[in-house]
Amino acid sequence: MPYSEDDWWALIGPAPRLLTSAIDETSHDKTRRLAGTEPLGDVTLGPGGELLVEYIRTEPRQLTGYLEHETWPIIVEGKTPISKHLEHDIDTAGRVVRAAVLVSIAWGEPWAVRSAPFRSTAIPPAVAPSWPAPPSAFPEEPHALQLIKAYGDEMPPQALPSWLQGAWSRTKLDPTLWRAALTWHEGLIMQSEHPSFSAIAFISAVETLASSEWAKARLEIPKGSKGRVKVMLESITGGGVGPIIDTMYSSRSKTAHEGRLFAYEESRGAFSALTPRAVEIGGTSAWIMEPDERDLVHEFLTGVLRPLALACRNILLAALGGAAETPSPSLDLPRPM
Repeated sequence: MPYSEDDWWALIGPAPRLLTSAIDETSHDKTRRLAGTEPLGDVTLGPGGELLVEYIRTEPRQLTGYLEHETWPIIVEGKTPISKHLEHDIDTAGRVVRAAVLVSIAWGEPWAVRSAPFRSTAIPPAVAPSWPAPPSAFPEEPHALQLIKAYGDEMPPQALPSWLQGAWSRTKLDPTLWRAALTWHEGLIMQSEHPSFSAIAFISAVETLASSEWAKARLEIPKGSKGRVKVMLESITGGGVGPIIDTMYSSRSKTAHEGRLFAYEESRGAFSALTPRAVEIGGTSAWIMEPDERDLVHEFLTGVLRPLALACRNILLAALGGAAETPSPSLDLPRPM
């Protein structure tokens, strides 16, 4: 199709991330692809039409191994006067970031800017070629394609939720709501590699949401920082979560003010603590690896970080006009961190 000089395009999609724990707390659906072209605010989102396969080394576990990362990037298109240099235009770049953040909230996984805005007349929109497979890779087609072929009816292309269009407007009209969404997004990106700092971002996003016009119109917001966080979390959990909120807020404060880290930052390469256990499967004995529930790293990941990330997203969904896709957790910890 012909493009005008004002046209540009960019790419968003889940980026590769290191596997720093045996239990990956950040979801990724390698079969997820956009069904068709859809407007979002003042940009247009369309399917890239190509599976992007990338490879990263399996550090910190073993530098000689590799991980395969499969995604279906989305093409973001818009218009900006040709008089503006896109590489220095923060407004145009911000539109792509807003699209990535809103898609992340809608789909529950970290979509990021994979390719910044570029003039369509110079290079037409397209997904970058996949990386060549490492020499040690098995000669088989990507796992995403295998899943789609085997379970195509269960894994169709997806449309964006209808509320996302209104969410674009809400984040434009309420800058505080947008800051909360952007901060949540940063926390989600950090979740798998920097979990303790990810918790700081999630708490910050929850507290920021308390200052949004949406929250002030619906809730009685107290003055204290911890009180605001408590009110916001209880708004989607139904109350009675004082102990876990104390633990969440305490963990955040100890990291921010005392340099305390609660996950596997001090033991990278060992992953999470797992214990072998014998089980009966179909009349046959087998061994499985399960988390040690007494391990403090496991307690932080499953008792603080995971429910905090989910609760923060559910509040954002409510504020943006969506609906929580999974019930909020009971938020219960074996013991304080």
